[in-house]
Amino acid sequence: MIEVRRGAIDREQAKNLVEPYDGSYPEEFIDMYLDYYKISKNEFDGIIDKWANKEILIKKMDIGNLILR
Repeated sequence: MIEVRRGAIDREQAKNLVEPYDGSYPEEFIDMYLDYYKISKNEFDGIIDKWANKEILIKKMDIGNLILR
């Protein structure tokens, strides 16, 4: 997080900001992300899948989401 690197907030504050959203899909903001990055939903999902930790997550094909093993 850039704010931590530049000293605006400490690591604990950053962690508290991230935790509520960690592991959740950005349903509410997906259209904004796709427009900003000029990519399709399939491209976005592919990027998420590529960087997901496969040791703790598995893709549920029936719903298309990553879930904890």
